[in-house]
Amino acid sequence: TALPFWGLSYNIAIERNRVAPNHSRWGPMGPESRTAFFSYSREDGEFAKKLAADLKSAGANVWMDQLDIEPGTRWDDAISQALESSPRVLVILSPASAQSENVSDEVSFALSKTKQIIPVLFRDCDVPFRIGRFQHFDFRNDYNTGLQLLLQTLSLQAPVPRAVAPEPPRPAVEVAARASRKPTP
Repeated sequence: TALPFWGLSYNIAIERNRVAPNHSRWGPMGPESRTAFFSYSREDGEFAKKLAADLKSAGANVWMDQLDIEPGTRWDDAISQALESSPRVLVILSPASAQSENVSDEVSFALSKTKQIIPVLFRDCDVPFRIGRFQHFDFRNDYNTGLQLLLQTLSLQAPVPRAVAPEPPRPAVEVAARASRKPTP
């Protein structure tokens, strides 16, 4: 069940209208659209910091307070400016983030500005209703697979080759002929 502070309605048509033809569900991936603001609970800071560092090392333009706020900078001003200028918000989902007022505020702001929401499921939790509408990346059991899929979505890695399609069905005449043959002892 969703927590009450996430319960406000969001017009899903806004998200549908943002998808351009021939692009993934996250829309076009030009260099200016790669900035993603990290929204997370401090309790999940170690995971968030590792993920942000891995994404940065792969070429993603992400912003995370622990990595990007310079000493002496006013924390609230830096957060506000980064959130305002980032077209994407990557939300780390966990029981702690589902209870965090800061995460709730950041997601609410992002939705009000029709920013892309990129949910990352870190730990089992009741996914807030407003975020539950978006496909998430599952990092609960396999960090490396989650990272590879996220990098693909961010257009920073070639897609994983798909399995080869199965052989097409044989004509019914050929199947019947095989069935009528008697096995040799």
